[in-house]
Amino acid sequence: MSGYPPPSGDRGAVAILLILVVVLVLLLIVFAALWWAAAAKTETVSERWVETLGTREAILARFPKREANAAALELERLSAGVGINIAPRAFEDRTRPDEAAQKRYGEVRVELRRWLDEQLDRAARGVAPAPPAVTAFLDERRDDLDAVRRHLLSSPTPRWEMELERLFAAPIPNLLGHLELQRVLLADALARAARGDATTALEDLEAGWRLNVALREDPTLIEQLVSMAIARMHAGALRQLGDVPAVWRSRLGEHDFRDSFMTALRMEGWVWSQLDGSEDLESGGMTQRVLATVAKPYYRYCLAQVSDEYRERLANLTGLEVLCDSDLAAQGADLNVEVPRWNIVGDSLVPNLTNAVDRMRRLELDLELTGHVLALADPAAAPEELPSAVCPADRWLYETSPDGAMSVAFSREISWPEQTGLILPTRFTVR
Repeated sequence: MSGYPPPSGDRGAVAILLILVVVLVLLLIVFAALWWAAAAKTETVSERWVETLGTREAILARFPKREANAAALELERLSAGVGINIAPRAFEDRTRPDEAAQKRYGEVRVELRRWLDEQLDRAARGVAPAPPAVTAFLDERRDDLDAVRRHLLSSPTPRWEMELERLFAAPIPNLLGHLELQRVLLADALARAARGDATTALEDLEAGWRLNVALREDPTLIEQLVSMAIARMHAGALRQLGDVPAVWRSRLGEHDFRDSFMTALRMEGWVWSQLDGSEDLESGGMTQRVLATVAKPYYRYCLAQVSDEYRERLANLTGLEVLCDSDLAAQGADLNVEVPRWNIVGDSLVPNLTNAVDRMRRLELDLELTGHVLALADPAAAPEELPSAVCPADRWLYETSPDGAMSVAFSREISWPEQTGLILPTRFTVR
């Protein structure tokens, strides 16, 4: 019987089995090739990031892990009395406002912000009185606001948790809470200035300025963007406050926002090069873990590709001495990275950061004008024009009106069509 050929059904089964074995072998070869390509690409990109930022160990040593300090924890407690939550979401055991305090602030929050933005957006000095609802809230929370101010003026800089080793899972401060507290401090400052209390108004501004130090020195991009937004509000408030001490002109330049912004941008790209999808291997069911393992080479290759493209553009952006009016695309520095269609992971992860660069351009111009406005305290020393340091092709023009009002204006109209939020004017008058 052994000399007879196997039944046709057995031959079909053997053929299917052989096909499956061949397909499996081919898939393993493809998987091995992808794994090798991903490993090679990741290693190359990692070496390039080492040249840019240093080794992973050096980066983590430069920005070591830290816990929230006592000043931060106390500020969380004091801010809760105002009705503002600045405790990070990741920590459930921290002090937050009770329901009544939170509701009370919520009742006035929109009107307070609207009035504040209107004052900061003025092109001439002259703060309008706060709306009755805002005044009532500030008066009701006077003791709590005074406690917040005293704490910020007398305590070390608040510091919140930082753990860069956790990459995108690293804890960050409650940035919305920071924005809300800054708005309340600035609203109180302008309301006091409108009533002639310049001393406490400047103390409010000083308190907010010190609080912003907690964000502006951290290497996380979202913290940098929020810190820049706060600095813009401070610049607008300084223009409105009269009798500002001369020291504030130098303080406007005490921090290099562009340097810390560029550091955060580099850290953002570096983090992409460190991700490998391991978080999907540690969570979910068996099917998810298997799929994550199979897709890992593709995932790593995608992130390495977009991280490298981003790194090159950042190197070109860093080389630009002037951001104002620079054609980023022509300089190879446009951060709107065009991700190839095959790179699904990168396309879903990488944001368009050109808008963030525009925010930096705006802030440089805002701070420069604010410095000129503060200098108008001595009209006799005002020139007819001065070159702009941040826009060298442009000038700041000075003018004295018949009624004695002094104004300084940018030499051309400039707009930010894709920007949202507070946009300060590029002309200001002091009467």
